[in-house]
Amino acid sequence: LTMLHAAFSGGAALAAALTGVLLAAGAAYRPLYLAAGVAMCVVMFAWTLAPAIRHRHSEDLASGGTLFLRPLFLALGTITALGFFVESALESWSAIYLRGEIGLSVLLGSFGVAFFPGAMFVGRLGSIGIHRRVGRRRALVVAGGVLTVAMLAALATDLPPLIIGGLVVVGLAVSGVAPAAFSLAGDAAPGRSGQASAVVTVVGYSGFLVAPGAIGGVAEIVGLAGALLMVAACGLLITGVTV
Repeated sequence: LTMLHAAFSGGAALAAALTGVLLAAGAAYRPLYLAAGVAMCVVMFAWTLAPAIRHRHSEDLASGGTLFLRPLFLALGTITALGFFVESALESWSAIYLRGEIGLSVLLGSFGVAFFPGAMFVGRLGSIGIHRRVGRRRALVVAGGVLTVAMLAALATDLPPLIIGGLVVVGLAVSGVAPAAFSLAGDAAPGRSGQASAVVTVVGYSGFLVAPGAIGGVAEIVGLAGALLMVAACGLLITGVTV
């Protein structure tokens, strides 16, 4: 599962960097969207032709009652939602912050955005070993604290290297949050990992849905830098819920 999340972050980093280069070279954004759509259609078509990928292992969904009512899984879903809130907020608004608030060029701004998912890609690859050494719960506690400090540091300056460096550290810190929560949920429900993942997914992906609108709404009142303080607050909440 960690490798799956790492692949997602790696794709986002590559796309941000490549798009920045093409836009800086004078390409229009509409053909880029069209190319991405065609690529997605090709992948989905290949998926439908791969019986091995379509195979699903069944499990007894009826045994033991629903996991949605168990506090442990709701807590893990909440931790995942907070991590996804951070990811979605910075994926949606970091480019606007770097370009509109700080005034970076298109190329530098896009690479600043690429560094965040790039850091998540590296962090998720490294988190496998970290979780084995220190434990996933302790890793979550530390990740929340580091995330908060790094985001506050990034927002406290207008120097591009420090801002981008802060975003890199945030990416490294948040990278292992969702994989750790999913893994803990699976371990807590032997033989019912599918149901456990479903609970964490349903609760967790609410963070992805809420973040862009929440940041935008608060930014209308206190400005984008102030709204991004919500990202730092998520780090504190991740630590608090885990403890």
